[in-house]
Amino acid sequence: MNGRYPLATAFGLAQGLCSFLIVIISNKIASKVSNQPIFWGADMKKTFIEKIFDSCNTVFILILCTATIYPYVNMLAVSFNDSADSALGGITVFPRIFTFANHVTILVLKKDIEGITIINPIGFLRILEGT
Repeated sequence: MNGRYPLATAFGLAQGLCSFLIVIISNKIASKVSNQPIFWGADMKKTFIEKIFDSCNTVFILILCTATIYPYVNMLAVSFNDSADSALGGITVFPRIFTFANHVTILVLKKDIEGITIINPIGFLRILEGT
């Protein structure tokens, strides 16, 4: 059971990457279709209050982005870490024992992985069909 956590983490990372790519592609398509300018009033002078608001807004967005991206960075570190070492915990941003074994297991072994329906084409099609 100890070796399943990094394996599932590697699979979850692949799913997150696919979702991220879909969002990026849809944003590129939307920006090409839209005729509106990206920045409204970029050439206008800002008042002191607007500058303070923009500064606070930037700090808040950076904190929010860090809190949103950190779990994915942690997931990446755990997926590239050794399975036995991951069971001990304490992995934050960088893996302690770097290995590709978890990703190779996802790509090579099909019948031993439980709960990953993307590798099983029939299960994946059933999910898409809704049955």
